[in-house]
Amino acid sequence: MRDALIVSILFIALSFLLASCTIEVREDNFFLGHGRQRLLEQRLSDTVSIKNLTLKTADNTVLSGILAQNSKSRDYLIYFCGVGENISDDYKRITLIAEKYGINVVAFDYRGYGLSGGKAGFDTILSDALVIYDYTETTYKPKRIFALGHSIGTTCAENIGLYRKPAGIILEAVFTNASDAVPGLPKGFVWPVNELLQFKASEELAKRKPQPEDVIKQITVPLLILHGANDPTFPAAMARKMFENAGSKDKKMVIVDGSNHFVDYESSEVSGALKSFLK
Repeated sequence: MRDALIVSILFIALSFLLASCTIEVREDNFFLGHGRQRLLEQRLSDTVSIKNLTLKTADNTVLSGILAQNSKSRDYLIYFCGVGENISDDYKRITLIAEKYGINVVAFDYRGYGLSGGKAGFDTILSDALVIYDYTETTYKPKRIFALGHSIGTTCAENIGLYRKPAGIILEAVFTNASDAVPGLPKGFVWPVNELLQFKASEELAKRKPQPEDVIKQITVPLLILHGANDPTFPAAMARKMFENAGSKDKKMVIVDGSNHFVDYESSEVSGALKSFLK
């Protein structure tokens, strides 16, 4: 009883402490990075196999990635992870796209993630996205290239849509700007942390230009937005605003019932939209 009372008192004290503390998120503590073992090269089915990739950037940073190669397709999709994941974490999603949607998928870890060298920042993930696009185009001579970004990865896909000529871009769990997005980050944590922590964007992040809502207005390539109706991190209202402001004439948005920050690529809503967009 006494121990339980002490724990309760400590928990209440911690709750008050956290509730009164707002944490400022800066760029230098946004990209945490985490490493995983290189994925084994293997054949997953009669049509899909995994190959390891490395790519050296202009500043001699080596990026590590994979190709989920579909032998029946000449189309390629470049996949960009969220800030809390690397390609090992999203391996099932990447291979599912290659298998289910009949397309080759290229995915590289951000700097400091997986086996990639260096440290990620907003400028580097955007510039590296263009390097990855050019690498894919030059190396594989695709018939068409698409870009899919999840969460922070949507900024990479947007940058490709702005500065290159992909067949289309897919934005999953998109956000409008840093000031809107950062306060929602703790919502992805478990209770009670998701209720106690309060985040706000640093002045540097808030004033960074351009923000995604600025970029989307300039994008004219075909666009598909996928967003979970129950996304606690970036509410679906952000996706609706981005969709309305998008400069693309060929655009579609799917708000997926029952999905949170990650949409279900095998649901009928998402499956129909992706198949239509990619084919």
